[in-house]
Amino acid sequence: MDNLIANQLGSQGPVLAELTTLDLRRIRPLAAIVAAQAAGQAAHPLDVAALAALEDQACQLRARLGG
Repeated sequence: MDNLIANQLGSQGPVLAELTTLDLRRIRPLAAIVAAQAAGQAAHPLDVAALAALEDQACQLRARLGG
């Protein structure tokens, strides 16, 4: 992370970086779920579980940010 950006983000920088990483990790299971729904099929349980776990992690991080 650029030092200027790190200085502007302060102590929240690592949490915001982790939230960004989680957003990127949520893309694959979310895309699989949407594709299954578009095809009229049930989403694979592992995709649903992965997305739920990532969302839970993001909620915990957002709570650390105070929001």
